[in-house]
Amino acid sequence: MPAKIFNSKIINTTVWEHIVTGNSGYESTITVNVSNHNSFDVTVSLALTVSASIPMVSAKDVLFLDQLVYSRNTRQFPGIIMPENISLAIKSNYPNVSVLVYGYEEEI
Repeated sequence: MPAKIFNSKIINTTVWEHIVTGNSGYESTITVNVSNHNSFDVTVSLALTVSASIPMVSAKDVLFLDQLVYSRNTRQFPGIIMPENISLAIKSNYPNVSVLVYGYEEEI
């Protein structure tokens, strides 16, 4: 099973934003790279949730809360299991942050 890019985008908001949803019939193992393009540090949060709840993500769905990403630097969050039909969402305390999600899909 070859690796694939699930999504790549710039986050220009400070509310929860949808990144990718797991495909029906598949379970995915993903790595999330978050790059801070600002000249100051930012914090990001990641959540796995149902798409309908975004931008209102419940505290119980948060995987990583307020994780520091240094100025002009990248932070990696590897080995996240994304079940089918579940969405990955991200929130940053400042805009101008990019996110790249890549990994593997396995039929279930």
